[in-house]
Amino acid sequence: MTGKGDGTFQAAALPTNLQNFVPQFVADLNHDGKQDLVSISAAALGNGDGTFAAPAAIAYEVDAIADINGDGIPDVVAAKYSGAFRDWSGIELGNGDGTFGPFIQLPILLPSNVLAADMNGDGKLDLVFPWSNGYPVSSGIAVMLNITPKAVPDFSLSPSSGSSTSQTSRPAKPPVSA
Repeated sequence: MTGKGDGTFQAAALPTNLQNFVPQFVADLNHDGKQDLVSISAAALGNGDGTFAAPAAIAYEVDAIADINGDGIPDVVAAKYSGAFRDWSGIELGNGDGTFGPFIQLPILLPSNVLAADMNGDGKLDLVFPWSNGYPVSSGIAVMLNITPKAVPDFSLSPSSGSSTSQTSRPAKPPVSA
């Protein structure tokens, strides 16, 4: 249902290419300024007019969407399954075009209800999730701090292709005396 801008909505549109697609997340996966829909196993890129491209499969079950590595592109927190059993948790970094890179395994198996928030004020999204240590059941909240190193900028200089002009520096002006 697209909004009219006054707190009301247009009539519901039922795109035929999204039958049996159950979105759980909304994010701009391909940086086109249009919101995309993500289910636990697929992404449907938005056209910006309330319609969407046919869903494309995501390799592993999506538990959360967040920019984990701080590059401005949404990534997924995902789970690998063997049959009906959740075996591994990991991150799939976004490629910026609505697809995701290879599965990077995390050191622990996360539950399916994961939140991403900067819990220690370092500017990086951390993972927050319910935690239980077994019997007798003692449960609470766990935080996995994001220790992704900050990217090192590359300030190397090289001539641009096809450029034949050069730049020379001017001699420094002599100091002004009082």
